Amino acid sequence: MNIGVWLKMSATSKLASILSSEQGQISCFEIEVFYLNQRRSKNPMYDEIKESIQSKGIQDPLHIVFHPVQKKWVLSQGGQTRLLISRELYDETKAESFLYPPVSKQKFTSDLDLCISHLVENNLRGDNTFLETANAVLNIRNLLAEGSEPTQELLAKEMSSRGMPIRRQSITSMMYLAEELAPYITNQAFLDCVSRKVVDAIRTLRNDLAEEMPSEKFDSALVEYVNSQPGNLSLKQIREHFLKKVVSPTTPGSRSNKAIAKSVSDAFGLSHVVSGSEELPSGFIVSLPQHVGSPLQAEVCFFLASLSGVFDSSVSPEILAAMGLKDIGSDPADLASCVREHLNLTNTDLSSLPSRVFCHASEEGFESLIRLIAGIRTSFNSNNQSMENQ
Repeated sequence: MNIGVWLKMSATSKLASILSSEQGQISCFEIEVFYLNQRRSKNPMYDEIKESIQSKGIQDPLHIVFHPVQKKWVLSQGGQTRLLISRELYDETKAESFLYPPVSKQKFTSDLDLCISHLVENNLRGDNTFLETANAVLNIRNLLAEGSEPTQELLAKEMSSRGMPIRRQSITSMMYLAEELAPYITNQAFLDCVSRKVVDAIRTLRNDLAEEMPSEKFDSALVEYVNSQPGNLSLKQIREHFLKKVVSPTTPGSRSNKAIAKSVSDAFGLSHVVSGSEELPSGFIVSLPQHVGSPLQAEVCFFLASLSGVFDSSVSPEILAAMGLKDIGSDPADLASCVREHLNLTNTDLSSLPSRVFCHASEEGFESLIRLIAGIRTSFNSNNQSMENQ
């Protein structure tokens, strides 16, 4: 920090402290942020909140406690944005209404209670990023430990009993992010945007590649890749990076989408519909036949198209032409429906196969795809018997 800025802040804080002690009030410069509050990101509504406070003042009092370790008044239940704005507006206007915001003094109980209170408040307001929530839950777990680390199930029950219900599965993803990844990632854009959905998908990819890449090696490679990029990364970019790193797309035994497509198309006499293409990340494209031998083959064609990633990509006229769909316009809003109609399929036809694989084939685990293929083969060899149990 610039020494001039520090001296100015110190002088302002000292003056405010003298005034508050004389008047029996607590100034905004005497209130600190609780040291275990994990909120780091700026409130996206900061400017709007500042404008409202400037015109109407702070409507809701700041909840504060005197912390025995920090030896200061600290926020006990959110309020970080309002505190910062009070300081900023006082520096700009010198108005005492901003110097002495309304406060509600509470009795200090424990750091654990403060951690949970801040987490509850921030989540109610939707202010926390997923990483901030993860770090807060990590702090709560550490405070609960007392010599023995609580299980995630016990942690979930404890937090629920204190007004912060959270699923054990969510805690698993949070701990993975907070302990294994975030401490080593310097790409702040990625940390600010990463969601539970992305973390869950990364963990699935990590498990799927366990044979080719041990977990610790995967985590190190992920951190190195994320830090090497200039901004946020999509899940698609991360997946493609690792598949190129550990999977050869031409190896028949590999679990890449292209290898799976080749295996499936060969099994059903549809090898002629799959061809290599650099237009799609999967490396292949599906040419939809005008006529198929059976409804099941039509379903397999739909599956192959989904596996190619065409439903999740921007589609060029060249791709549509190669698929045999040049007459449907450029980059249709619902390409999946167009493919379904082209193959004369209905939603009922497709309901026998897991819809989540069709809708998110490129985002689900390879094990799900392999189970799906096994189900298709079983059905084909059983004279198109029902697949309702797949």
